[in-house]
Formats: sequence, C-alpha cells, structure tokens
Amino acid sequence: MTAGRRSTVVEILALALPLALVQAGSGLTGVVDTAVVGRTAPSAIAAVGLGGVIFFTLTLLGMGVILGTEPVIAQALGAGDAGRARRAARHGTWLALVLTPLCWL
Repeated sequence: MTAGRRSTVVEILALALPLALVQAGSGLTGVVDTAVVGRTAPSAIAAVGLGGVIFFTLTLLGMGVILGTEPVIAQALGAGDAGRARRAARHGTWLALVLTPLCWL
C-alpha cells in the first residue's frame, strides 16, 4: 500500500471510530435495559422490547423525513441557487419542529 493510500485509510478510520463507538453504545443500551428489567417479570421484558421497537421506528421515521431535505439543499447549492437552499433548509427546520412533538407523543 502506498503512503497516500495508507494516510487515507488512517483518516477514514479516525472518522469512523467515533461513529462505530456510538453505534455500539446505542446497541448496548437495549441489552442493558433488558438485563436490568430481566429480573422483574416477563411482561416487563416484553414492555422494554416493545418500547425499544417503537422508539427505533419513530426515530427512523423522523430521521428519514428530515434527512430528505439534505439532497434538496445540496442540489440547490450545487446549482448556485442559495435562495432555494435557504428555503429548503427553513422548510426542513419547520418540518422538524412540527414532527418532533408528534414523535414525542
């Protein structure tokens, strides 16, 4: 491997390591929840599992809707249309402000 490629791999790993740690920590949260509640009752374990699934589903739904504004903003900036990019960012912010309380409920 050449020195240029090696430095690129090192840079990518430096960026990926914190993200991998966050993902691992997030996954372990469910394991810890189950371990803590596991000593109570089977219905409590079922409730933790169901709560985790509902939380994950709502989080994914919210992220998907909000991240949908990203390509619109990028396309507008690439086309040199800063006004359209600002409008898309503003609308994405309003959409997030409207959807967040709905997901909380």
